[in-house]
Amino acid sequence: MFLSAVVGGLSFAQVMEPGTNGVFFGMAGGTFVPLEGQTLTIHGQAKFGGFGGIKVTGQFKPAKSPVRFQSHDAVFAVRAFPSWSAVDPDTLYVLRALKASGSKRELVIVESHGALGLAGTDANLAGGVIAVRFERLGESSLKITPDRPLPPGEYALSRRSALTDLFCFGVDK
Repeated sequence: MFLSAVVGGLSFAQVMEPGTNGVFFGMAGGTFVPLEGQTLTIHGQAKFGGFGGIKVTGQFKPAKSPVRFQSHDAVFAVRAFPSWSAVDPDTLYVLRALKASGSKRELVIVESHGALGLAGTDANLAGGVIAVRFERLGESSLKITPDRPLPPGEYALSRRSALTDLFCFGVDK
């Protein structure tokens, strides 16, 4: 992802970066690949008429993203906000595994147990989070690489503070 130039007989290389803050891209073959933008629709569902608890999920269709990568090619970029260097990027951005269920993908937000949730409630926003490494990419961007190759499935990148706006992709072998 370099742009080379010669100015006054001097050669230099400039790293190409995404053009918009907070928009995620895949990096493949020296180009940026736009990821599928999705906005979650929040759904609540009573299990067994409320006696089995309540499940709240963020959902969207279809069950598979049209943007696909191979496991070894899953590398991403985001143009970070100007002050990113003063902040740990792990506190700003997150990669999550999504669950494909029937004709949709979903992210469990809250799940209660027992009659009307009286046996407890779980709100685990760290559920499905995948460890990643961040590296500087140019002046204002970050390269995001999963710590381990991603298994086949559906995934989403997002800002931690904007859970409903996701940038989705799938991994095939």
